[in-house]
Amino acid sequence: MSKESPTNKAPAFQFYPKDFLTDTNVILMSPAERGMYITLLCLDWLNDGILRENMGKLSGDETLFLTHGKNIEPTFEPHPTKVGFVTNKRLQKERGSQQQWREKSRLAGIKSGKARKELAKSTTKALKVGSILVEPNVNSSSTSTSTSTSTNIILDNPLTPLKKIKTKKEKISAQVPSLSEFGLDGLEESLNLWIEYKNEIKDPCTQRSLNMTIKKYAQNPQELKRDIELSVMQGWKGIWPPKTTNGYAKPAAKSHQDQIIETMKTIFEEAKQNEN
Repeated sequence: MSKESPTNKAPAFQFYPKDFLTDTNVILMSPAERGMYITLLCLDWLNDGILRENMGKLSGDETLFLTHGKNIEPTFEPHPTKVGFVTNKRLQKERGSQQQWREKSRLAGIKSGKARKELAKSTTKALKVGSILVEPNVNSSSTSTSTSTSTNIILDNPLTPLKKIKTKKEKISAQVPSLSEFGLDGLEESLNLWIEYKNEIKDPCTQRSLNMTIKKYAQNPQELKRDIELSVMQGWKGIWPPKTTNGYAKPAAKSHQDQIIETMKTIFEEAKQNEN
């Protein structure tokens, strides 16, 4: 068994009261002898053995040890590696157990360190996140990385889990379609004004909303320019008609369904009048 260095000595050992009190040698000891025995055990643990010829001096009472040492000496045996030294068999076993545990822990630490090192190496490889290649900043002095785009992302800690990068989709600004089929000829300038205004307030007008607006005003083209200019002037996000005196907004145009209903009502009333 390898000898521990002075700076690597275990400061304590396990003490089992039951084993101590039921040991035959301890039972035969007087209280004074037990005191010397415990003192010698401590010195044995701290120095990895005791020089046999110094046991009496080290016990604390050399005279008493010479007359009653016969009950203490049997608890020690020759040291396995140090000539002229004795040691307690139970302490020597405990010392070996602690050395084995420390060695096991040391090897486990080396294994864990290698695993962490391998993990760090694996994260140094370029990782593709979306369309961006990400490389950890293993060498702080290096300033160049390769990416599939012109964006460089450096990870300060290679072991930090990568977070999914969310990219915002840019809204494509709407384009004014042909207005002849809707009867809105000459209103391209007003619609372009509305598109520019929406871009300025960072709320781009979508093609779908623009098409719906055009269809909405197809029956009332004269109101489209008025409502766009009013909405821009008021800073509104949508196109609204001016409010009436009673505070309610005037609808920009009637829906196709409303027009059918009104037509049916007119036909019904005319038919009723003819009957009368």
